[in-house]
Amino acid sequence: MLPGAPVDNVSAIALEEFKQILRPYKGWLIALGILSLFNFLLLGIFCIGLFALYGYILNQVKSLFWKEFAESRGWSYEENRSIVGEKALLFREGDTQMARHTIRGTYNDQPLSLFEYTYTEGSGKHKRTYRYTIFEIKFAGVFPHLYLNNITNGDYVSFFSKIGLPKLSLPAEFEKKFALYAPKEYEIEALAIFSPNTLNFLLDTKWRHDFELVESELIISRMQHIGNRNELESELAAVQKLIDHLAPKLNRASFSPIGNYPATL
Repeated sequence: MLPGAPVDNVSAIALEEFKQILRPYKGWLIALGILSLFNFLLLGIFCIGLFALYGYILNQVKSLFWKEFAESRGWSYEENRSIVGEKALLFREGDTQMARHTIRGTYNDQPLSLFEYTYTEGSGKHKRTYRYTIFEIKFAGVFPHLYLNNITNGDYVSFFSKIGLPKLSLPAEFEKKFALYAPKEYEIEALAIFSPNTLNFLLDTKWRHDFELVESELIISRMQHIGNRNELESELAAVQKLIDHLAPKLNRASFSPIGNYPATL
């Protein structure tokens, strides 16, 4: 910088001198910038690939887990499952849905299947993912659509989806833990299934999950995917105990449509 330069021009002169110094290295600086950008892109691609690889390995491990469990019981295994046509309220939730790792078998002559179910809501930083393990059991009887919500375990089906659903009045002790929904005018059919004996059974066994009765199916929603064999055995034992209790009445159940009132929720 020249002696005696005005103070206001100091920054401009210094910047010009700096440009003069860098001018011979302009090409190298551009190349360095391009290389840095390329490395950044490579890092991004590597991270995406690593995440995809992790997802693939996790899915393979889960497939092996479910397949081995199915084979140990003489049941069948399917990696993917369609929920098209499913009528449970839970399957109406979310923006995207995915069902995977299905095993099918029987328990005391009742067809039974279980699978992992995932749905998402929102997008970007507001995106939320919900995971469940679903148990489906078929019965010989036919019944109206009933939904039992374990209120002490949160809402599996969102509050907004339940707006307007007819809620039945139940004994106070039971209503502290559960809410029962049934189509309008089908309260008698609902209470025939959820008799005092069944209500006491649910309380005595400390039943934790939501479940629905839809046409001829019992659909149990267990929050979160199952992570190990002991957990799966424990959940399945609880489900089998519920089947043993409900099978006599659900296999005999029948009803006739009441006027123009739908039997679905």
